[in-house]
Amino acid sequence: MNLEIKTKNIHKNDDDNNNSNNNNAIIRANFNQAKDSQNSPLLNSPLVIIIHGFKGFKDWGFFPFLSAELNKKRISTLQINFSHNGVGKNLFNFDQLDKFKDNSFSQEAYEIEQIFNYIVQDPDNTFQNVDKKRISLLGHSRGAYSTIVAGSRVTIEKAITLAGISSLPDISPEQEAKWREDGQHLIENSRTNQMMPLGLNLLEDILSKKEFFNQSMKNFSKPLLIIHGDKDPTVPLESALKLNKTVKGSTLETIENANHVFNVRHPFKNSSPELDRAIKRVISFLT
Repeated sequence: MNLEIKTKNIHKNDDDNNNSNNNNAIIRANFNQAKDSQNSPLLNSPLVIIIHGFKGFKDWGFFPFLSAELNKKRISTLQINFSHNGVGKNLFNFDQLDKFKDNSFSQEAYEIEQIFNYIVQDPDNTFQNVDKKRISLLGHSRGAYSTIVAGSRVTIEKAITLAGISSLPDISPEQEAKWREDGQHLIENSRTNQMMPLGLNLLEDILSKKEFFNQSMKNFSKPLLIIHGDKDPTVPLESALKLNKTVKGSTLETIENANHVFNVRHPFKNSSPELDRAIKRVISFLT
């Protein structure tokens, strides 16, 4: 089931929103209801919210496959696109770079809280067969920030990070000055060959939220499973070690020979032994 959840740009005031495209901020999601042996909706099924990372989206690579594998084990899933992740109605292309530029860590954590509240309040009875006391978060890469921060603010059951970050990037004074002067910092998407703008909202978060994120990890009290590849060049294994050390009672699962995306690509064709091992561990943690 496809869903659209209205949200807002937390960095804009009401007057700004009324005069910009940001008042059209929409979280697009796929709700995949677990079924019983008769292919009927499973009553009181647990739910996992799958959170993409930087330059990610809900239909990227292994996310649909992960969702389907969880559904087979009677776990419902919600794949989400953050409203400012840069992907619009087409669902596969970065055609909203203006929104991508306005995105931030704070925006994404806010939206996870909004999604959680939407599920619990369930205005359209979409989640009537979900056990709302058994909602878990699963964040890939940068999605670990929202998993930890939002997961500390709402009543989730469990949390999982896949190749998750445990700190915010370091920015030199020279980089900061250039970023502010230009009003943006451009990064290349090697898959699409697009130059993607990072705006000042993200810069302010990076500069101001480092200790906040660290404190959120220290305060995190829900069961946390940390899954990380030992050959991850994007977010090195040291990140998982820090997360495991900082979050009391967390469990670390290292996947040998796995890279940042567990050795699969987009578009997704086949799973890999490394991804299979990661998903198997996710399922055992949740059931």
